[in-house]
Amino acid sequence: MSRDDDNKLDKAIVKEGVSRGFKTVAGFLWRSDGDRFDTIIASTVNRRNRITYLIKQKKMSYDDLFWDIMGMHSNRNERMSLRANGAFASPSYTIEHGQIENVIPFTPESVSALVDRLESSLSFFTQTHLDLSRYITDHPDHALNNEELRCLAYLDMGDIDGARQLALANLGNEGFANEGKGFFERLLLIYGGV
Repeated sequence: MSRDDDNKLDKAIVKEGVSRGFKTVAGFLWRSDGDRFDTIIASTVNRRNRITYLIKQKKMSYDDLFWDIMGMHSNRNERMSLRANGAFASPSYTIEHGQIENVIPFTPESVSALVDRLESSLSFFTQTHLDLSRYITDHPDHALNNEELRCLAYLDMGDIDGARQLALANLGNEGFANEGKGFFERLLLIYGGV
């Protein structure tokens, strides 16, 4: 397997995703579907005949809340792809992640089947969990998700007290910061609690 094989497969996955209505930025597939923003990242693993993938989802409102908290209001007016791979985009809920082995040689049919599998996981999750914010707050133990995301879900549901309590519990564990203040500190300054 060569780097050229990797590049061809990565491009074939993106092409297949675009043919299904996804858009692409930096190799990510993304789409906005109503109030949800979906991202699929699938890429080859350095000549190892394997693909790693992530399937993520967030509500569009999470970015707006996140940018308000972080003092980056102008990001609302930027291109939509900023929500997929911007340095300061809200975190997304990780629906599924994993690896798929033995992907080379590939055919158009095998690429279509691969994208089918990823898109089916996304569709199943969306249909099963209609209230994403409630699901996120009710499942705090999901290993690939974080407390910033849970705060945004609480705020999205109008549960300011839940967001404040979570921010207080995580004060000092800042992952995102702007102008010397972290996410939790900024949230508490805006919504009270500091």
